[in-house]
Amino acid sequence: MTASGVPQCGTPGAYYRHKQAGERCDVCWAAQAARDRARIRDNPRLRERRVAAQQAKRRRLRAVAEPDAVPEAPVFLGDLPCRSGDPDLWFSDAQADIARAKKACYACPVLGACRAWALDHPGEWGIWGGLDRRQRRRILKEAA
Repeated sequence: MTASGVPQCGTPGAYYRHKQAGERCDVCWAAQAARDRARIRDNPRLRERRVAAQQAKRRRLRAVAEPDAVPEAPVFLGDLPCRSGDPDLWFSDAQADIARAKKACYACPVLGACRAWALDHPGEWGIWGGLDRRQRRRILKEAA
C-alpha cells in the first residue's frame, strides 16, 4: 500500500482496482496472470477443468471444420479450384471476387481439411476453406 491507501501496482488489490475502473495496467495484468497460472498449476481440480475446457474447444473447432475433413478419394492438387484458377482471386479485396472465391470453395473436395487448417492459422490473409479472415475470427471467438 502507498501512503494514500491505494494498492501498489502489481498487487492483487491494484489489479482489481484497475479492472473496476476499466483500465488496463500491464504490470498488474501480468502479475495477476502469473498468480492465476500458479493457482491452476498448484490445484489439480482447476488444472483438470482447464484441460477439459481446452479439449472441448478443440472438439468445437473440429466440428466447425466439418466432419468430412478428409476426402473419400485421392485428390490431385492441380484439380482444386484454388490451384487451377486465378490465384489473385483468393486474396482480393473486391466483394465480387470474394464471393466468387467462396462459391468455388464450396464445390471443393478438400473443403473440410482446408477449413480446419484455416482455423488453426487464423491470421492468414485471403479466402481459406470458404471463409474470409473476419469469419474465421468470429468462429474462433464463438468457440472460445
